[in-house]
Amino acid sequence: MPTVAAPASDLWISAVRLLILGVLVLLATWISFHFSRAPGAVSTMWLASGLLAGVLLVSPRRAWRGYLLMAFAASLVARIAQGDAWFSILALSFAGVMEAGVVSFVLTSCVGDWSHPGSIKRVGWLAVASNFCACALSALLVATVLASLGTASFATVLGEWFASHTIGMAIFATLTGVALQRGRQLFGRPGYRMEFALTLALVAAVCLGVFSQSRPLFFLVYPPLMLCVFRHRFDGAVLGIAVVVVIAITATLSGHGPLHLGPGGGSTERMLLLQLFLAVTCLLVLPVAIVLTERSFLTRGLRESERRHRELAKTLEQRNVELESLNLKLGSAQTQLLQSAKMASVGQLAAGVAHEINNPIGYVRSNLTTLTDYVQRIFSVLQGYEQLEKFLPSAPPELIAVQAIKQRVELDYVREDVVNLLAESIEGVTRVERIVKDLKDFSRVDQAEWQQVNVHDCIDSTLNVISHELKYKADVVKEY
Repeated sequence: MPTVAAPASDLWISAVRLLILGVLVLLATWISFHFSRAPGAVSTMWLASGLLAGVLLVSPRRAWRGYLLMAFAASLVARIAQGDAWFSILALSFAGVMEAGVVSFVLTSCVGDWSHPGSIKRVGWLAVASNFCACALSALLVATVLASLGTASFATVLGEWFASHTIGMAIFATLTGVALQRGRQLFGRPGYRMEFALTLALVAAVCLGVFSQSRPLFFLVYPPLMLCVFRHRFDGAVLGIAVVVVIAITATLSGHGPLHLGPGGGSTERMLLLQLFLAVTCLLVLPVAIVLTERSFLTRGLRESERRHRELAKTLEQRNVELESLNLKLGSAQTQLLQSAKMASVGQLAAGVAHEINNPIGYVRSNLTTLTDYVQRIFSVLQGYEQLEKFLPSAPPELIAVQAIKQRVELDYVREDVVNLLAESIEGVTRVERIVKDLKDFSRVDQAEWQQVNVHDCIDSTLNVISHELKYKADVVKEY
């Protein structure tokens, strides 16, 4: 598949980030060498691996290879400047980079979003376990290499490397990762930042007071630090520990504070005590911060669940109103459907009746027409007989008898009335035919498709069907 080249601006940004990481790793390695490394030994305070792990945790996987190579190169440069043997340079640089990569890989693979408050307890356990395992592997590698070169004993290197890198990873990976992930949000929520700053100032003031004199008053640091944790949760823990770490390291490396053992005390002992103090501080503060953060997350989740439950209860209430309205509409629609079904049944019945009436009406009309013709013929014969009577010389007895019969049956009236009866019968049949036609037009059962009609004809046919209902109640006036 064709690939799309990254914009030049993105390449420059990536290059600048790589350069910054290289400088930071080089500086952290130099500080660890300069202040906490005895000749022929390993550093008793290590910052670089934690710094690299924190950067990896907030970076996409595709950028890891570049960051790991840059950190490895920076470590090589720093160790070459210290004059270490080339074999130990490669082994120790690889071990420092490897442990940061292992911890970051485990956390991002097993948790995904390691910064989510809901997974903070799981992240804590995984971070501790992976940190111990990764630092143990790197310590075994370094101790084996240095022991094989004869520069240090296996047990000493194993213990010092494991202790310094475990504590360094725990402190500086947490500080770096959280600081990069949170950004400006690390300094508190809007409206609480002034209180956050004052609390941090109190932690810094107490810590400066403890490390400005030689008496071991370390316990005085913990009350303001715990106050910072309780007030500002995990952000307070991270920044509070950062303040303590900076002040403790600065004071101890400059030869001040209760960890400075006087002229007879060596730098290795001071660094070990400093790491012990920082480890105890983290062990006291971070679990409390984790529990409080998880509690805050669960509390927010509970409130959100209650809010959704109330909204859901209200929405059921709304659904009930909608259902009642829908039921009313359905009832009305059902009534309309029932009425339409009744009308359709009436229409079908009317169409059936009209069809059944139409056949006998047809032959009744035909018979009446034929009968009218026959009556006219009979009347013409009678008229011929009557004309013949005028030419007889005298009235024979038979003619007198026929005339008596004509008077008795009122032949003249019958002749006139039968014509009227036949005409009225034909008119009645015509009316029945028109009603049948109007019934068929009204029902429209034989026309399933839409078509254009004359509305006037529809009104006329309907009025014709119901004329017997209207003629005794109202006069219909049509003005089309």
